[in-house]
Amino acid sequence: MINVAIGTTSTYKLNAIKVALHKLDFNFKSSNHGVDSQVSEQPHAIGEIKIGAINRAKDALLGSNSN
Repeated sequence: MINVAIGTTSTYKLNAIKVALHKLDFNFKSSNHGVDSQVSEQPHAIGEIKIGAINRAKDALLGSNSN
């Protein structure tokens, strides 16, 4: 089983991620974490989007390890 830390509390995004992992036939346990992307609310440049995603992933992982 794989543990998946998800950096959002959005029900829509959580469901989309879980559906994708099920379709890929992953055996997983997920945890969601409200984390800040540390970029603007609506990033426009691809670089800013990538940085925000990386920041969310790192913080979600740190949050999952503290449980």
